[in-house]
Amino acid sequence: MFIERIEDRGNLIALILRKGLKNTLKDTKFFTDDNCALQIGIFKHEKGYSEPPHKHYNVKRIISGIQQVVYLEEGKMSVALYAKNNKKIKTVVIGAGDTLLLADGGHSVEALEKFSGITVKQGPYMGLKKDKRNMAEKK
Repeated sequence: MFIERIEDRGNLIALILRKGLKNTLKDTKFFTDDNCALQIGIFKHEKGYSEPPHKHYNVKRIISGIQQVVYLEEGKMSVALYAKNNKKIKTVVIGAGDTLLLADGGHSVEALEKFSGITVKQGPYMGLKKDKRNMAEKK
């Protein structure tokens, strides 16, 4: 299974795109719903493909949560996923070449092996106190 959606009552908590997914696709494909704050997909084009120079429209958007994408270049980690009510839903293992979208709820991470990769979150960054909240603390 190259794509795994983890949901809680129809709400997307996480999306995992496993290494090798690109080999199953013929062309560009997005895997998130249109209303997802971060759109994630795989782009694939043949040699000679080109796009003319372009810009994306500046459209005012209101985003109430922060989503995060993790691409693991090497190693292995365990990620526990939590619903909005702090209930643990599932623990998944992410390995080298996998991509994880943390769409909603909470999460914790444990290194199963030394790991490194790339992560992307919405900005601007407003400092640790406004970025993360320990789920054991009351709101």
